[in-house]
Amino acid sequence: MRRKLIVVAVLTLTIVLPYASWRLYDIHTSGLVVARGSKLYIGERQFTFLGANSFELWQYSLKEITEILDIAHQHGLRVVRVFLGGTAFEKPLGTYNEWNLRKLDYILAYCRLKGMYVIVTLRDNNWIEDVYWNETDGTVNKTRMYTNPEMIEAYKRFISHVLGRTNVYNFKTYKNDPTILGWDICNEPDITVPSQTLEKWVREIADYIRSIDQRHLITVGVWSQSNTEPIQSIVDFISVHSYPDENGQISLTRPSLTRPIILEEYGADKNFTKEKQVEIYRTYLQIASATNMSGVMFWNLGLGHNPWDRWIDQDAYLFTLIKNDAGTWLTDTYVTSSIDYVFFSTGSSVQVLVEHSAYVTIGILASAAIIAGFLFLCKKLRKGPEIPEEFRLGEEKLGEA
Repeated sequence: MRRKLIVVAVLTLTIVLPYASWRLYDIHTSGLVVARGSKLYIGERQFTFLGANSFELWQYSLKEITEILDIAHQHGLRVVRVFLGGTAFEKPLGTYNEWNLRKLDYILAYCRLKGMYVIVTLRDNNWIEDVYWNETDGTVNKTRMYTNPEMIEAYKRFISHVLGRTNVYNFKTYKNDPTILGWDICNEPDITVPSQTLEKWVREIADYIRSIDQRHLITVGVWSQSNTEPIQSIVDFISVHSYPDENGQISLTRPSLTRPIILEEYGADKNFTKEKQVEIYRTYLQIASATNMSGVMFWNLGLGHNPWDRWIDQDAYLFTLIKNDAGTWLTDTYVTSSIDYVFFSTGSSVQVLVEHSAYVTIGILASAAIIAGFLFLCKKLRKGPEIPEEFRLGEEKLGEA
């Protein structure tokens, strides 16, 4: 009886302790960014940041993602913005791309170790194609995403799938993960729909997100600053986008709103000279600092070999320029916990085993065959050699005598 109780206790601890540890880790929100008044905070500390958009970050290999994030962190960037739009994460309607979501898992898990945050843009109005835009006759109608009840419900299902996802690299549930600075409902939807439609749609989607996730901030990246007014009472912080005209002239002022404001996109086209690009980047940083914005995010962070990178020289030069001109208004982020490394290492090891399952299976079978052969040999050695036939006959004759 005592032995049975010990076995039950051991089994219970083996199951309950890991589960309890994961639950405590999953709901732990150390470093979560919150909004109070017109500022962002981490705990009681005000948070202002340098960041970058990385439109195609999930398209890179894990090694390249690691390299990009390491370089960004080294040069003072603390927030990256990634996009889940188009058919890359959902195609056909209601079918979600597990492979690309695993890339997002890795981005979030690795950023957690680096003390960096991620703004997750759930949809992009400017993607080449999207499952929500296609009419039954094959024509493209972007307004369907904002006005068609079936498409709105489909988008909600996608949001539910993403927010409820458990990260395969660190086992964090997205809706609990403090690495996510906020959910960006859509990138530049005001290009397609008028402000009245935009306000109604943003309110419905924001309410739905909050019904699942009460922790994370919500925003919308708007193209026109005039469209910040209709949504200011709905979102938790305002995200404005600004690019210079063809002559390099900048039109950017801080909207007179009581919400925190970030310059979520800014940059300079490659057709400008390097000297003009320097001037443009410095002007944006000066405006953001002078108007007390909470963060600035340039376009676009990559490895320099994709059509979205705007900087004509090496990224390191741009990072140094931004860091040196940002002033003292920047603050640091959270301190990474050692338990983050434990879960990340465990999750990464599991992924290696899963991705190489065929080799693991062969290895297990080969090991089993070797062990079985070894045990068989040991059994044979213990039994000793069999008695030859002539000796057996002699033993029988001795018995008869």
